[in-house]
Amino acid sequence: MQKIFFLIIGVIFVNVSVAQNHKNIPSVYNCIGKNFSVVAWVLKDTAGQANITQTNVQTAISDLNASFESICITFNLCQYNELLNSRQTKTRTDIEDKEISTIHQVKNVINIYFVEQVISNSSSIISQLGDTLLPNLNDPLTNAIFITKGDATNGASINYALGRFFGLQYTSFGGDELADASNCETAGDKICDTPADPGGLENSCHLTYNSTSPSLDANGHYYVPDVCNFMSWYSSSCRSSFTNEQYNKMADVILKGRNYLW
Repeated sequence: MQKIFFLIIGVIFVNVSVAQNHKNIPSVYNCIGKNFSVVAWVLKDTAGQANITQTNVQTAISDLNASFESICITFNLCQYNELLNSRQTKTRTDIEDKEISTIHQVKNVINIYFVEQVISNSSSIISQLGDTLLPNLNDPLTNAIFITKGDATNGASINYALGRFFGLQYTSFGGDELADASNCETAGDKICDTPADPGGLENSCHLTYNSTSPSLDANGHYYVPDVCNFMSWYSSSCRSSFTNEQYNKMADVILKGRNYLW
């Protein structure tokens, strides 16, 4: 009973510390009032099947519109294309993705490519990380996002992809952020209102721990990550929101780094 009591106290203490570090988080940017044009490219499989419909793609765009409403950003599906590129439908990072985006792309808009599989060491989604500096407009991947068809309509994956596109890291990036948020400006995703995330596992949207998923940070404090954040790597059924600072970061990138998009 004593061990359980001290564990609860420890978690409460970490939560209070984090809350104190986050108490001065600014509110979300005022409305940007920007509408982004999106061109969808669907690569058919070896049997010539799209395995996704325009209605499915529109559902994904609608999910984006709901999530970005807080900063008055909207996305409009202006073109839907199906391509007979079965050789490339299993897309490898820095190989087929560059080839596809070089041949099939509309400039100055967001191009989303829906493929059967993305072969990558880190994620099932490829997207160029935005920055507050102007991206390299000569790189065909600058305005390209690749997402698997199976992930297109789960609501979480498309938001993760656009979060990356607009400058966000995943919440467990680096793995060195402390649970009390004392180094939040220089460690992890460098967003201070996203709790430190060890990149662990979850069960029914509750964090679980094992030998590869640490429960304590370098100071011996318990991690209490937000498994519901779009930029986490937890189950898509859990992820449903961005934070104020994440919106602010994306707004900054939109206004300074991706202001050429229409």
